[in-house]
Amino acid sequence: MNKQSKESILIIGGSGFIGSEILVQFNKKYNLISVSRNPPKNKKILWIATEEVFTEKGKNNIIKLKPINIIYTTFIAHRRYKNTSKFQDESFRVNIKLLQIISDLALNMKCKKFIYLSSAGVHGEYSLSNQMINEDSYLHPNNPYTKMKLESECLIKTKLEKSEVKYTIIRPCLVYGKNIKGNLFLLKKLIDLVFFLPFKFHKNKRSFLGIDNLISFIQECLINSAANNQIFLISDKEQISLYALVSLISSAGFKRNFFVRPPNILINILGKIFIFKSYYYKLYSNLRIDSSYARKKLKWEQPKSQIVGLLSAFKISQ
Repeated sequence: MNKQSKESILIIGGSGFIGSEILVQFNKKYNLISVSRNPPKNKKILWIATEEVFTEKGKNNIIKLKPINIIYTTFIAHRRYKNTSKFQDESFRVNIKLLQIISDLALNMKCKKFIYLSSAGVHGEYSLSNQMINEDSYLHPNNPYTKMKLESECLIKTKLEKSEVKYTIIRPCLVYGKNIKGNLFLLKKLIDLVFFLPFKFHKNKRSFLGIDNLISFIQECLINSAANNQIFLISDKEQISLYALVSLISSAGFKRNFFVRPPNILINILGKIFIFKSYYYKLYSNLRIDSSYARKKLKWEQPKSQIVGLLSAFKISQ
């Protein structure tokens, strides 16, 4: 397949954790244009600096390139939200204003598909022990990040629902991969540094999503008309306890840790203290995602098992 016959895709956030992996895995099949703060490692991929998109020249450059599809991954994430007006202005500019510009360009160019990466967090930080979160579950964004994600979803639906541009909103749970950032990165650092770990806790179950499985799902959404104007929750099929997750990360790095289980009374007390509350929910609560609707609707199967994905993500050579 020569370059001229390939479809062009505009990747918003090409230097991020997910966006950079999309550039790697989609490079041979599509002509890629990366909108990002930093240029792609692959110099053959066209690059437009994010700041340029806020100018008429930058918008016209995108229009001239005529991308057929848009995959929107960028967002200020994995940073502590600050109450300063400067940071609030920055987050609105990157998370909302840029999205408005790109969605307007999609309409102008009459793109076929607009894929937006949202978050399963719009449903809250945890699920009840006997329930799983699905697309019909109550929306409960409880921090600035997930509230703005939900606002972004509404913006996309309002702009594109009655247009020729078909959208797909994907709500992934926590994504892991070789260049992991955020909470899983911090957990790995803790495992590397601390011998005694307070994670011998078998009862909770949490959903995660391998980066390869996510990109496979994005690819399916691009080509499958059943994904048009849909919202999907997506996760690995497998669910894992905190203890099993930490044990896997430890074994992947050939690290020998000693696991202890904190008394239930201590766990419950920490869960009630404001400063520890967020960490409590991320570590000890359930967060079970039901992705069966997406799998059935698109007839999609994840290409990589969770255990293979986790061992690959946290291997010692990383």
